[in-house]
Amino acid sequence: MAFFKSIRWGLQIWHGLILLAVLSGFGITAWRLQQQRAYATVGERLQERYNIALRLIRQGGGGPDNPRPRPGPGRDGDLEDGHPGAEGHFPPPRPLRDGPPRNGPPGSEGPPERLSTATEQALKADEAPGSTVTIWRRDGGLLATTGGSSSTPDVKGPMVRPVLSIQGNGMELLGTTPPGEIIRVTRDISAERQSLQRTAWQLAAAATSILLLGLAGGWWAAGRTLRPIADIGATAAHLSAGNLGQRLSVKDTHGELGQLATTLNAMFARLEDSFTQQTRFISDAAHELRTPVSVMLTQTQTALRRERPAEEYRTSLEACQRAAGRMRQLIESLLALARLEAGQQQMKRLRFDLAHALREQIELLAPLATARDITVDARLTESLTLEGDPDYLTMAAANLLTNAIHYNRAGGAIAIQLTTESNQALLTIADTGEGMSPEQLSHIFERFYRADQSRSLPAGRTGLGLAITKSIIEAHHGTISVQSTPGEGTSFTLRIPLEAQPKE
Repeated sequence: MAFFKSIRWGLQIWHGLILLAVLSGFGITAWRLQQQRAYATVGERLQERYNIALRLIRQGGGGPDNPRPRPGPGRDGDLEDGHPGAEGHFPPPRPLRDGPPRNGPPGSEGPPERLSTATEQALKADEAPGSTVTIWRRDGGLLATTGGSSSTPDVKGPMVRPVLSIQGNGMELLGTTPPGEIIRVTRDISAERQSLQRTAWQLAAAATSILLLGLAGGWWAAGRTLRPIADIGATAAHLSAGNLGQRLSVKDTHGELGQLATTLNAMFARLEDSFTQQTRFISDAAHELRTPVSVMLTQTQTALRRERPAEEYRTSLEACQRAAGRMRQLIESLLALARLEAGQQQMKRLRFDLAHALREQIELLAPLATARDITVDARLTESLTLEGDPDYLTMAAANLLTNAIHYNRAGGAIAIQLTTESNQALLTIADTGEGMSPEQLSHIFERFYRADQSRSLPAGRTGLGLAITKSIIEAHHGTISVQSTPGEGTSFTLRIPLEAQPKE
């Protein structure tokens, strides 16, 4: 069923099982303690009756003609002394009876046949409701009873201490005296058992109420705890529908769910930024491709509209060739940037002289600088060898040099410096152009970004050079930074490790 897969139902089931186990253990323990107290109370009363019976036997057997020693300390027959009268033996009690003894003449020392009626009345007078006392002689004959079964119990020899047992709805205390009499004290425990049964029902009712209350509270607490997860699901649904500006409400930033919500909000912000950049990239790419395509369409339509001299056809074809070349350059730059950002472009690990490669690029771009009367001041070390991809690193340096020429003012200057610092190559390229504001600097490495949106890209420029340069330097585990002051110029700094870093 579907609700068994729900986190809330799973928490509720486990919560209910744990609560049920705790309440069951507590209830059973409480009932057992109550039972032990009830039975211990009955056992104490049986012991008191047992001690009374033992005392009456001793008193009933004494007299002037046949004195019996009175029990001293440790001879009162309680359960804690080992066994009744354990520290001394007594002669057979003198018979107290209403008639002559059956086992001998008066004054004989044989065991009595029956305790006197006064003794039995004394036993009955102290008797609790539902309890009986029965006493037998050493030979099994009945001495006295206040009711109950008079059958002789099966006792094998003297008992060290009285034995307490439960039989049916009764509790029995059975013991022997040192002379050999057998004493059995019983009590009906039906009332105690009924009380225990009521206690059991009360505990069950209380446990059921607590369980229901706990389940209700657990259901509410689980719902309150999982509410942020529901909010996360709803926000994800809005995001999938295209509402990328949706964010989670974060009330407790220190809790686990609060930290999760903060992390997800940061991820949603990156997703929104990524989709925004993707949308802008598609728009910019379409805009950049539209110009050469429009040129090609215009030239072909003009050439096909009517017959023209061969020279005009040649001019149209040359314009189409230039437009196609621009499209090819843009497409290749986009493919290179996509491979670099996706980590699919494998960088070579070759040792080469970066200073020599920079000198070659400066010589190649010297005509562009001369055309704009720009002075190039190159301060390079004699030789600087590092390990990396010479083609891509040279491309990165060429992009920065080309930008320094194109975005410089006429008659300006370019300063190039190459040194080493902390096992890194440090390359700085500074120009004296218009410079950029902090807002423009924050977007300078984005694809197709132009600091001056009102100006079109210079001829042959795609607007991807800085984005490609940044990806190349990062692929070599280096860094690129930029500083600019409006009206004074811009300076780019590259830091590239001299030794290739291990692949991650």
